[in-house]
Amino acid sequence: MPDQASRARVQRLLAGQFRRDYVIDLLLFLRQHADGRPLLQEIGHFISHPTVRDRGFTHNAAQEWALFAEFVLARSISGEPLNFSRLPNIAPKFYRLVARGLPPESLMRETGMRPSQAKAKLERFASALVENDDGTWRIGRPLSQQDFNLIGFASGLVLADASFTAEKLIDEVFAGLLSNSLISRDELRENRDTLGEIFQLIVISSMHNTAIALPVGELALIRAHPNSDVGAISVDLSIHLDRQNYPKILVAKSLFLSSLEPQRFCDADLMADSSWNFAIDVTSDLKLCRL
Repeated sequence: MPDQASRARVQRLLAGQFRRDYVIDLLLFLRQHADGRPLLQEIGHFISHPTVRDRGFTHNAAQEWALFAEFVLARSISGEPLNFSRLPNIAPKFYRLVARGLPPESLMRETGMRPSQAKAKLERFASALVENDDGTWRIGRPLSQQDFNLIGFASGLVLADASFTAEKLIDEVFAGLLSNSLISRDELRENRDTLGEIFQLIVISSMHNTAIALPVGELALIRAHPNSDVGAISVDLSIHLDRQNYPKILVAKSLFLSSLEPQRFCDADLMADSSWNFAIDVTSDLKLCRL
């Protein structure tokens, strides 16, 4: 038997009676009944702990992004080709991480390798690195030309895809609603677009202006904004990298890429201020607004 209060909230949303707390309560319910869906748990954590995140897959994504950016920055500052006798101090972690996300098509085009083959080679390469006295790393065994091609290809990768998209969010929310008997398939079919927009708006406003703790004591800031590159609202992760004798550098990646067009889903005042350096909410007519 479905949870009666949660079912009532769904029915009111289906009737066009939007209230923020209906959606928040539903997301918190789904967090407790996620059935192994990590995204539902993560969104629930953002709602319950709206300040600094120190766990979860968005926390892991922030740490990974900081690692990618730090590796690329270290190479950019040196201004020199990759030096296999003095790789950056984060090289072993970087190559193990990049091994998990190799893009198949460009990998095959540039190296002639399949992802599984390249992953195994990169992991062996990372394990065989030898640490120098100054904390940099050097190659610990001879490499073939194919190995060199792979390492060169991997060293230039920055895996900056969104951690999750509108499609992923909507699929998990709807699967959670269905598995807990809070909505019928016919109701979902008739109201899919509107419900998808509602849940995206609440997730955007809940993630906005939060932060993620990084191991070095820095905070990665999370902020929503209209992304002109894709014509949609995205929630981005921003990290300031600090290198000795260089000014801080801001790097950013998308955590959540929505399918919502800014002109349609933001009120005029919000669109007039591009900083979004303040809390945001959702209006009764389903627009993001300044709180």
